[in-house]
Amino acid sequence: MNFRENYEERRPLGGGLLRSKREWFESLRLIEDFQRRHGASVVCGHAPRDPETLRDGFA
Repeated sequence: MNFRENYEERRPLGGGLLRSKREWFESLRLIEDFQRRHGASVVCGHAPRDPETLRDGFA
């Protein structure tokens, strides 16, 4: 996922950053399903604190 707000609020990217809303929601559904089944953490690449959280988790 790109931004934490997009993931948590189930809000697709805007403007020219999104090719297909349908495909975006399908990707979101797959990520949510994987997270639920495996207890995975979701790291959003453009969320300021997420990469830091990931780094701290492996330290």
